[in-house]
Amino acid sequence: MLVNRTLSLTIALGASALLPALLGAQSQTRPWYERYGLRGYVQLRYNRLLETNPRLGCQACDRSLGANNGFSLRRARLVLSGDPSARSSLLVEVDYSSDIGGQSNVLQLRTFYVDLFLDSDRSQRLRLGQPKLPYGFETLQSSSQRPVLDRSDAINSGVPNERDMGVFYLWTPPAARTLFRYLSDSGLKGSGDHGVLALGIYNGQSANRPEANDNLHVVARIAYPFRLRGRQAIEVGIQGYSGRFVVPQRSTSVAGPSEFQDRRLAWTFVAYPQPLGVQAEWNVGRGPEFDPAARRIEERP
Repeated sequence: MLVNRTLSLTIALGASALLPALLGAQSQTRPWYERYGLRGYVQLRYNRLLETNPRLGCQACDRSLGANNGFSLRRARLVLSGDPSARSSLLVEVDYSSDIGGQSNVLQLRTFYVDLFLDSDRSQRLRLGQPKLPYGFETLQSSSQRPVLDRSDAINSGVPNERDMGVFYLWTPPAARTLFRYLSDSGLKGSGDHGVLALGIYNGQSANRPEANDNLHVVARIAYPFRLRGRQAIEVGIQGYSGRFVVPQRSTSVAGPSEFQDRRLAWTFVAYPQPLGVQAEWNVGRGPEFDPAARRIEERP
């Protein structure tokens, strides 16, 4: 067993040119430059501080880990958002630091979707494109404000890259929308408004990958924020997804079926930090798992 102890240093630099925009219906009498915003951030990482084992390798870890590595861009994002009309909004996110096929620092379209609002107060909407998947609280949190550097594998392994192509229905009543905005804008590590109720169908092959079979994944999430006496806020949620997953880029030396049942159920509890907080998530399900001894992928809990 290879053991390594390192201290990871991340420097986050943010830039924002956001213009004021409320969640309610927007007046299209405003000029176009008041209806769109541009923001971005960069996270620079160095993993060699206090390193004790430079030979350590990890396929699932950040590519800057181990020998012959120095500074790396963990994330470099540029985001364009706006309201083309009173019943629509859009978001496009470009990422320069993703790992694609073993190559780092590749420019790709990270997020892109359009929200079509079904009512005048923007409580109901259809989201079309490649957004973050409504599974798990930490999945939906922005990397620019999450307390930890990376998401937990327990939840994140079910939705690699946190995004996928599909169509989603989101419902958020006005009171919950106001609280979601407060939790996000006040620095309390909220995930933003991704719906009190979210239902969707998506490819199930992760971001920027085409569908690999004729079976779409389905996902559902219910999450609600509560304001207790005083200023303390909590959020509870339950979510799940189901579909069939095809393992991409399989090596010829790895045996096992090519398609697997992929399903999970999870719950979430968050007590927002005022000043101390607790975040807990748990999930259970079945999916593909690699057995390194047998060089085989099997469906397992």
